Amino acid sequence: MAMRVALLSIVVGCAAAAHVNGALRAPWTTLAQETSDINTCYGEKKCPCIGLDDVDGNMMMTVNAKQVSYPLGLGHCDAHDNNRHDDCLTGATPGPNKGYCAQRWCYVDPCNCDIPKTPVVSGLLPTATYQGNPVYFSYATCGGVDEWTESQHKTACVNQKSAGDCQAQDKCAWNGQRCAGKEVMGQCKKKVHGFAVGKAACRCIGIAKLEGSIDVQLDGKTVKYPASYGSECKTWEDGTNPKCTGANPPKWCAEKFCFIDPEECTLAIPPKMSAYLPNAKNNGKPVYYSYNTCGSVDHFTKENNPNACVNKETEAECSKSDKCAWGFDTASKQTRCLGKDLAKARAPKSGSVAAAPLLAVAASVLLAVF
Repeated sequence: MAMRVALLSIVVGCAAAAHVNGALRAPWTTLAQETSDINTCYGEKKCPCIGLDDVDGNMMMTVNAKQVSYPLGLGHCDAHDNNRHDDCLTGATPGPNKGYCAQRWCYVDPCNCDIPKTPVVSGLLPTATYQGNPVYFSYATCGGVDEWTESQHKTACVNQKSAGDCQAQDKCAWNGQRCAGKEVMGQCKKKVHGFAVGKAACRCIGIAKLEGSIDVQLDGKTVKYPASYGSECKTWEDGTNPKCTGANPPKWCAEKFCFIDPEECTLAIPPKMSAYLPNAKNNGKPVYYSYNTCGSVDHFTKENNPNACVNKETEAECSKSDKCAWGFDTASKQTRCLGKDLAKARAPKSGSVAAAPLLAVAASVLLAVF
């Protein structure tokens, strides 16, 4: 009974989040992190949702051969089609809050989805990619039931029952018994170019090749960037940022960067928390950016992101920001100020060699006192 109550609380927490101008506003992060893997806001740990949350913007999806606008912040479990998809509007079948319209799902990385129910290649985002691979979706990772694929997604790999039908679909592969997306069948092992989706030690996040736009606040004005902003290594500011449209633009306008997960980036040059999307989240964590993972030099942060934690050179200065933490960075091998999520991920593990100097200092302090 207790588990049922917990799961119900999570569902209500996700569903009750308000959407303003297409952006998700949700205070559930702590709840999602402290409960069971199943049915959380960001999917199971073995198959987490992908994409950004807490951003303003829209993306266009192909629904019944026409373009339909969805909010850009779909990086969480929800009944995303409800009151958006043609079949989920009033008067349609199954209609709002019924059938597959009421089922929770999210987009997932096929190369990071190890659950019994096979994820499915997206039909609504046929050209979109994540780290170089097609985008997949999963109802199962959100605790939902897939009532849509069998009847509404005829070209889905899982619907192909013979080798011939399977091989006729360019995104599918047959293993002798069943058909599924090529990535699920092992193509994830293929190498991808680091300067396209980030170095292996710090891959780019976000869904690439989306149609639509994302709203970025610059100097009090809203500037529309491509919906896939930061999803892969590109010169995203060039020609879009007002500072990068005139004659003699700054160096950083021509530098490639992308957004990354602070917990999955071990490059010596640390990533920084996004200045242009300060509220954006990826699986409940703030979004960081990195030029280094794209093979570029960061000429942006020092002068244009003054509040970046890496710009705070002393512990006293670092401690003034609730987004920063001071400590030993195991990746760069120095004590410095980093964003809290990054600092936690890079902190010395108990018993590690890196932790030894800190323990020695603590021991000497205790000896001096006693």
